Amino acid sequence: MEKDIGKLREERAALRGKIDSLRLELRRLDYKIKGMENTAVRGDDREYGLSIEQLAEVQWILKKDPTASVPPEFCKEDKNEEE
Repeated sequence: MEKDIGKLREERAALRGKIDSLRLELRRLDYKIKGMENTAVRGDDREYGLSIEQLAEVQWILKKDPTASVPPEFCKEDKNEEE
């Protein structure tokens, strides 16, 4: 009986170690994803030439409708298109 309890405790400790390792991996991936999302947002900001206020409004619009597009008045005019 003592041996069985000892084996179960060892198995539990091993599983606990795996769980802790997986949690660390999840945090690392979350950090990486967040960084990539932030880079994408900055890229969109530069692409569209948005001010901070406009970016906040676009985020608010997208929270209501994730498939919405950037309002045309927020897009900067491309000089190449005018010529």
